[in-house]
Amino acid sequence: MGRLPGESSILNHANGLMQSVAVVSTFRAALYRDAAFAALTPAQARRCRLALKRVIGAAPGPSINSMLQQRIHVNRTSPIALRRRLIGGAIAGTAWAGVSPLMAQTYPARPIKLIVPYPPGGTTDIVARAFAELLGRELNQQIVIDNRPGAATHIGTDVAMRSAPDGYTLLLSTSGLATNFATGPVPPFDPQKTLAPITQINQMAFVVCANPSAPFSTVRELLAAARARPGRLTIGSASLEYVAKLLNAQSGIDILHVPYKGGAAAMTDAMSGQIDLAVALVPVMLPQIRTGRLKPIGVSSEKRVGALPNVPTFTESGESKFRVDSWYALHAPAGLPGAIVRQISEAARRVLTMPEFVDKQRALGSDLIWSTPEDLALRLKTDTEESLRIARELKLSPAG
Repeated sequence: MGRLPGESSILNHANGLMQSVAVVSTFRAALYRDAAFAALTPAQARRCRLALKRVIGAAPGPSINSMLQQRIHVNRTSPIALRRRLIGGAIAGTAWAGVSPLMAQTYPARPIKLIVPYPPGGTTDIVARAFAELLGRELNQQIVIDNRPGAATHIGTDVAMRSAPDGYTLLLSTSGLATNFATGPVPPFDPQKTLAPITQINQMAFVVCANPSAPFSTVRELLAAARARPGRLTIGSASLEYVAKLLNAQSGIDILHVPYKGGAAAMTDAMSGQIDLAVALVPVMLPQIRTGRLKPIGVSSEKRVGALPNVPTFTESGESKFRVDSWYALHAPAGLPGAIVRQISEAARRVLTMPEFVDKQRALGSDLIWSTPEDLALRLKTDTEESLRIARELKLSPAG
């Protein structure tokens, strides 16, 4: 097979080609199946043509159309490896023509703003501030926290996505980017298109707790009590109807969900016996568990949580498939240059392996996770699809 002129340049600069996974997929097919521009939609063809002109437009040889008709032989590069390289650039949202190589080389030249879509003092804010301090140290620049709470994180996310894609505005995002489409309020934007993924930061399980005097202390005892009294036991949470209904559906039980405006109120009523159970993220519940004011029954993760090693998962019981988690991540406005994405991602990787940060976060019930930008993009996509599927099964109607 003949080698496409300028192929190395295309591969090296593939991140300047793609703006969406759809274009990646179609263009990849063009490279491997001898497809010409006729195989692309007009919009995709125009974007491919412009991108190719930027890379090889001045090079001698056949026209761009005929180039795409030729077979491409990637020297010792498998289709899967090429796909990862192409999609990696695409998902990082690196095709921003207005950014010069010099800008990427001098970044960061001034303080960076990290938008946190929650109020100061909460679990998310605490994690964000600890992470930002260390990330700023790695980037040799100050990172300033900008709390923008409200509308189920939509306000802060909207501010971030409307900012310039220059690396000086970042967003501490949450799994709500995926679940809000199923549980509401539905965001007026598509985060998969308006945000550039950088890395996942952590993963957290939910824990179901009861009053210390409750007649059940294990997952099996709770399930038995719920099956003996369907619809009689109550579980409180702040905006976690989705999680409560998932517990019912995946455990074959019927526990009545009681919504609260805040998690503290739900925990208070569980401690006083006003409701039978409360469910929240492990870091939220941990202080009450450690003081003995709440009794942990089980966690929703695949494996036991490091901060609660003696608390089993629901799946360990053999009578429940209840499994769900939450996460924090780092995003930026779509169009962030690839060099800057990689710089921030690598700095975050170093932070997420620092013993001082790892130990502290694990003690708070948070398991740290570093991911590539493409892995984070894939997680957001699959979590969104899974949340919508489960919401349909549970007949949840998200508010607009």
